[in-house]
Amino acid sequence: ERKSSKKIIEMFKNNHFHYLVTTSILERGITIKSLQVIIYHADNFIFDEATLEQISGRVGRKKDDPTGDIIFLCESETNSMHNAIKSIQKHNENM
Repeated sequence: ERKSSKKIIEMFKNNHFHYLVTTSILERGITIKSLQVIIYHADNFIFDEATLEQISGRVGRKKDDPTGDIIFLCESETNSMHNAIKSIQKHNENM
């Protein structure tokens, strides 16, 4: 049986799965407690600063769980990564 994306996300939110591998389609609009994010090929041109920051913003969105890890997997660091990290750190200082 093929499940819809909506059903899979709901099952993930209900702890039916421990891991979820997805495309950048989930970079907006999903809030899950205890979320950790790995961005694979984070040095790819499609991951500009804004996109990296948006995806990273999925982590720590729950009031009762405001922390988490974001890992950029890549062959080389990019300005987009550095700028996204600086921007995230700046936002976190202001909280």
